[in-house]
Amino acid sequence: MRRWLSIAKGLVLGGVAVLAPRAFAGEARALVVVYDGWGGPTAFSLSGRVLEDQGVRAPSATASEADNVVDNLKALESDEVRDAEVRITAGASSYTATTDADGVFTLQVKGLPAAAALPVGEVPVSVVVLKPKHAATARGIGRLFIHDGPLVGVVSDVDDTVVKTHVTDASKLVGAVLLKNSRQLDAVVGAAAAYRKARERGARAFFYLSGSPQNFYLRIQDYLATQGFPAGPLLLKNFGDDALTKQEGYKLARLEALLASLPAMRVVLVGDSGERDPEIYAEARKRHPERVLGIVIRKTPGSDVTAARFAGMRVVDDVYPDDGVLAAFLP
Repeated sequence: MRRWLSIAKGLVLGGVAVLAPRAFAGEARALVVVYDGWGGPTAFSLSGRVLEDQGVRAPSATASEADNVVDNLKALESDEVRDAEVRITAGASSYTATTDADGVFTLQVKGLPAAAALPVGEVPVSVVVLKPKHAATARGIGRLFIHDGPLVGVVSDVDDTVVKTHVTDASKLVGAVLLKNSRQLDAVVGAAAAYRKARERGARAFFYLSGSPQNFYLRIQDYLATQGFPAGPLLLKNFGDDALTKQEGYKLARLEALLASLPAMRVVLVGDSGERDPEIYAEARKRHPERVLGIVIRKTPGSDVTAARFAGMRVVDDVYPDDGVLAAFLP
């Protein structure tokens, strides 16, 4: 992850002025990206971003590499709309929030009265920009995943866990990140089927926790939906707040916050051997042995596959087997 981001950043700084010229402030259209949120009937959290619309094309399986480079650089080089006021509507209630220096708005709601409580399941969310003037009326849509009572969830990494991004091979990594769009990425064989089988067996919540930048939210979201993965919030790094190189601290903090927000949820953790997932998940299990039902790790080519890294974990050799590898941990 660190390697491809450094390479991508260099390309952005060196070529984006030619490939993706920026509109003048005040003239650009706004793009509202709503990050799917989660919570319970009377408390939830939601966030998103307001950006200047760079005109990134919709993904297509027939897009050229040249077009993909342009669009991926545009996504990475996003221009934030700071101090934008937005109105967020979820259920029968509306709220306002203001974007920060990274264009991010955040909404934390607690203690909703019974009359305004949200139903369990997927609740549609709409966000409209109220100001500044040039961004006003821009809209975005998202979802809240509302849970109540005891449940089992799946918390999954993304890169090299469900999609092949070749984190341990720099040349392949750049090709996957810059030369392809979400409809052209190489899927990890059997992953989507394994996740669906877990859902069929009773997993009620799915979270996708990755160290990828939030600039790629729409790309990863589209990949997961196109491949048929169960829907769920996608948690990505905000490099304005999250340290680029501190993967363990970032993921552990997100896991802790997630477990705290849904105290009745037990989880199956899924990752790969390319970076630090085994160590991160082992620490999470050490801290919460009663809540971590199991750990599944996919071995990736060129990574450290020392057996000691995988103590007490189910290891998958590249392709997910058709044996309910995730579902096997469900009670």
